[in-house]
Amino acid sequence: MKNYLFLMLCVSVIYVPLVHAMSDCSKGNNVQEVNECAEKNKTESELNLNKEYKAAKARIEKIYKGHGEESSQYRSAFVDTQRNWLKYRDSQCGLEAYAAEQGSDAYVSAINFCIDRLDQERTAILKQLPY
Repeated sequence: MKNYLFLMLCVSVIYVPLVHAMSDCSKGNNVQEVNECAEKNKTESELNLNKEYKAAKARIEKIYKGHGEESSQYRSAFVDTQRNWLKYRDSQCGLEAYAAEQGSDAYVSAINFCIDRLDQERTAILKQLPY
């Protein structure tokens, strides 16, 4: 059963996440190129996520400036939510990579594709904050 899951993971690592990738990793000529592409996309998505997190935090501080307790509560909720989301993201990506041997190329690529996809989704949400 685990071999079947591993095979399905390999197929999904190569084909499914390509829709979400910043650059098309399917153009890689070999596994190493696909893995490098996935790593690059993950790194770019993480940089964009961190940039947008800081921008949202600055918007919150600007909008709620002078609102005392309300400002403090919103900022606290914002930071707590982001921390909890990061825990969720890491757990979800571990789940998606479960069928691959931990530390293998397939495992690392599955983690990278997942982080890339979820970071892009979260970045889009952060761009809307504060509501």
